[in-house]
Amino acid sequence: MGFGEIQKVSKDFTFFPDTLHVLHWHGDTFTLPKGAILLYSTEACVNQAFIYNKNVVGLQFHLETTTQSLAQLVEVDKDYIKGSIYKQTAESILNTMISPENERTFMNILEYLKNS
Repeated sequence: MGFGEIQKVSKDFTFFPDTLHVLHWHGDTFTLPKGAILLYSTEACVNQAFIYNKNVVGLQFHLETTTQSLAQLVEVDKDYIKGSIYKQTAESILNTMISPENERTFMNILEYLKNS
């Protein structure tokens, strides 16, 4: 729970930046589908994003976050935030600036999928 940096691990798909500062809001993870290309990783959660069959993008983090949706998440999940490995408080999460790079990346993904 909270904001943290993810690192790109694939040299493919140049529309993805090398790092992103994103919202993590999960307690579970997943295994990659056979044949998927891992895109992003962190120490805490290896499988952060992947592309499968060149037309499916899976994300563990939230690029779609807005200040309004973030406020709603924090309000609903205040108790869940307390156990986060990122050790961020509800207040610190709400005071984190959402990177404009996230929206650009999200739009790049949609454009990529539209053209796939």
